[in-house]
Amino acid sequence: SSADGGLGELYAGDAGEKLADLLRGLVAASAPLSFAAIEWPDVMEALIAPETVKPAQGTDRNIAIWGALEARLQHVDTLVIGGLNEGVWPRKPESDRFM
Repeated sequence: SSADGGLGELYAGDAGEKLADLLRGLVAASAPLSFAAIEWPDVMEALIAPETVKPAQGTDRNIAIWGALEARLQHVDTLVIGGLNEGVWPRKPESDRFM
């Protein structure tokens, strides 16, 4: 919260929008949520834990992080490739009885 007691900073940016959506979903839930006040931090932590926030655009317009599918469709002057650990990417084909 800000110095004046407002909650503007809490809902700012991509993470704030994601939190607001989560809270709207809780308010609109058809099942009643009844927890003791002391349990709410743990409940919120459990609800927020699986959520990820990807910024709509990175901090630098000239830098992009792509997945394998997105990268196939791009044309760039300079490309930096990372995380190509053998056995991790490209993924080893699974063996099955039909191969």
